[in-house]
Amino acid sequence: MLNIREVNYKTAKKEILGYYKINKEAYIHDVANDLELDLELVANITNELIKEGRLGDVD
Repeated sequence: MLNIREVNYKTAKKEILGYYKINKEAYIHDVANDLELDLELVANITNELIKEGRLGDVD
């Protein structure tokens, strides 16, 4: 059973961006598992960060 933390969108976005800065390449499911965040939330935020130009394309 996975633990999913309840965090607001802004906090999750900051954590995800920080994760990608440390781990230059990572699969979305790894980010979700490591940060204990909902996979769909991580996918949405990752796509948003790519559109904002803050991340390159990720797997």
